Amino acid sequence: MRTYILTGGTGFLGLYLSREILNHGDRIIFIGRARNGLSFRERMSNALGSYEARSAEFVEADIVDGEVKSMIESVSRIPWPVDGVWHLAADLSFNPKNRERVFSVNIGGTRNAIKLSENLKCPLYYISTAYVHGRRSGVAFERYEARPKKFNNAYEESKFETEQLIKNASNLKTVIFRPSILIDHDTKRTSNFGYYSFIVSMLQFRDALKLNDYQIAYIPFPFFYYSKSLLNLMPVTTAVTMMYRISQDARSQGKIFHICNPNPFPVGDIFKQTLDALCVRIPLFGVPKAIALVYFVMFSFFGSFMKSFRSIAKRIKYFKWYIIERISYDMTNTKELSGDNFGDSFKFPSDYIYITASSFCSRIRSQSHENIKY
Repeated sequence: MRTYILTGGTGFLGLYLSREILNHGDRIIFIGRARNGLSFRERMSNALGSYEARSAEFVEADIVDGEVKSMIESVSRIPWPVDGVWHLAADLSFNPKNRERVFSVNIGGTRNAIKLSENLKCPLYYISTAYVHGRRSGVAFERYEARPKKFNNAYEESKFETEQLIKNASNLKTVIFRPSILIDHDTKRTSNFGYYSFIVSMLQFRDALKLNDYQIAYIPFPFFYYSKSLLNLMPVTTAVTMMYRISQDARSQGKIFHICNPNPFPVGDIFKQTLDALCVRIPLFGVPKAIALVYFVMFSFFGSFMKSFRSIAKRIKYFKWYIIERISYDMTNTKELSGDNFGDSFKFPSDYIYITASSFCSRIRSQSHENIKY
């Protein structure tokens, strides 16, 4: 039995990773803040659901602005020797207006997580992103890279900076995981980031048209996409299984691992199956890269002036580079430590995206999707 400190446990990935760790019989000391009138223990209990009390403890502290000394004192009162720190807490916003906040949370939180690991003399398991390589195409390798010429957003840049902090930290054992865009096939917990933010914006579009949930929306305007583009959607359950398994192997120390899908989905299939799940009919056309880029720029600009399309236009503006560029991920380290059945986790049925989107829509429709914002 091992004991881990974990930050970001109430988040989408944090929830799944927490369950993965606890299901293996290990223990977790969660660190987090009170919010919206709820203590951190209450927030974590609501997110995690049932768990054995003897397997989880809670330290109410701010990993970004809190005093590391105080955190260590709180952890030391728990009679469990700490075997590692999993740092997941992060600000995921792509909105340029939130740049200062993103850097403060992501860099400040990582700096304190490093200090925590150094003081407790245990490894740091850090969750970065596969998009730390910035605006580029080609092959992304499992190593520290030189600063890209341009980032797509402050989130990517902040993750690059946090990796540099880890790289330059002395006396620190580290394992860095770089997941791509996480999705949940079963949709046990909703998320309003990444791929799901597009679905939420389409649901809001349907609301603006005053359609019932399963009434088909016909949009006569054509939608263009890069015909050769692939998008790396990664099942979160597979991601946490891989990360936990890798973390248990001593050979993982000091290495970087791409937690990505070796069989990324064609963007055209993603658009078609997602729109089918949303009961939206729109003409889709695969076009050359340059034409798709011009189309996305124009759509983002003109769509921002139309109330019905404003939310969708914002998503296109934030995510256009992810559905334009083609990046392949070197996964040498990941494959080596993931076991002999690595490829079996990535055999998807032809309607996988449709099922995933439909599951999300069913869950979100049972709530008030008007209240979900990006």
